[in-house]
Amino acid sequence: MAGVDTGSSQNVQKPRFASVNDEKCQQILREKDSMNIQKATKRSVKLFTNYLEEKDMPPDIENYPVKELDSVLKFYAEARNKNGELYKTTTLKNTRYGINRFLTEKRDIDILKDPDFMKSNKMFKAMSVQLKRDGLGGIEHYPPIDEDHIKTIYSSLTQMDPVSLQHKVFVDLMLYFGRRGRENLRDLKVKDFEFSKQGGGDKEHRYIRIQRDELTKNHKEDTNTAVGKMYEVKDDVKCPVRSFIKYTTHLNKNCEYFFQRPKTTINDDSVWYDASPLGHNTLGGMMSAICEKACLVKRYTNHSLRATTVHVLDEADFAGRHIMSVTGHKSENSLKTYTGFTSDRALHNMSNVISEVLRTDATSTTSCEKPTAVPDRNEEDMVQIENDTDIIDFMLLSDSQMDNFAKILLVLNLHIDRWLL
Repeated sequence: MAGVDTGSSQNVQKPRFASVNDEKCQQILREKDSMNIQKATKRSVKLFTNYLEEKDMPPDIENYPVKELDSVLKFYAEARNKNGELYKTTTLKNTRYGINRFLTEKRDIDILKDPDFMKSNKMFKAMSVQLKRDGLGGIEHYPPIDEDHIKTIYSSLTQMDPVSLQHKVFVDLMLYFGRRGRENLRDLKVKDFEFSKQGGGDKEHRYIRIQRDELTKNHKEDTNTAVGKMYEVKDDVKCPVRSFIKYTTHLNKNCEYFFQRPKTTINDDSVWYDASPLGHNTLGGMMSAICEKACLVKRYTNHSLRATTVHVLDEADFAGRHIMSVTGHKSENSLKTYTGFTSDRALHNMSNVISEVLRTDATSTTSCEKPTAVPDRNEEDMVQIENDTDIIDFMLLSDSQMDNFAKILLVLNLHIDRWLL
């Protein structure tokens, strides 16, 4: 009927599925990698194209035929730094990965696995051997913090001012949760933490845990398996939970981020921080600043705290699977980067054990002494011994075995005496 609104416009349903154009798809693909990975890829490609330009070859690696690309990847053998020196194996390996990421995205080819690149892959393996032979194959892992140094750092964190309190909480979170470097620190929010209690009465313990499923290097597509908890240490002024509560109490409520910029002057005792988050670079250099305030000559990195967590738990004989539940590592093999470190205390103890053996007074005959003559046995005695296998076995026992055997005989004799009674 004319002029009557049938309400048909209200029945139009909103589309359920989104429409994503090619540009948006490319953006999603690019952002699957972290900013650090993206930067590393650009550096790798730039190094490779600079090499091609110096060799008077076209730098557009996107357009090289596969066979020709395999040929110019002799770059592995000719790559040098700005001083004309060979790269370390790790640098060359990371450069190769970066080039592969670029080509996989742009051309859908894999220079690491495709059989068309067998020649260049053989060259890479041969070059890796050569670099190791030249002393450039070692991997410099982040060392755990020395025991004396971590105590010095911890004692310097007075918690009496905004910076010191923030540093204390930073160290606690990095150690107790085994966090990696600067990963996700800028994005941490107050609501990402859960304050809870376990048990009741005298057995009640308060703890802090991270309740958000974080996107990390080890967990980009699956669920983050890290389930670490930071428990309180009762009657301790350095209690990590107590410090955490104090810190969150003084945070600016107008900012959702956990690491906020400390105020230079405090006018309000309840608010110690500005309503703005700390930047990536400030958070990335946090451990260096903490070392400086603690007057340490040695400068540790944020990642050294993660290495310390793994090392301390490994030294305490916790199973690898339990350490992984704190750090979020995917496999026990990946823990070897940190557990392969031997502390100075352990090295000292091993040296002492060897020294103790060397200092033990020798009881056996030395090479300078005339050996004691063994009395000859007559033929009748030898025949008797050969026919008695028990005696032969008995003669083959070591001194310690003889002692144990004598103790067993003594126990048996006691039992026999009791039975006879």
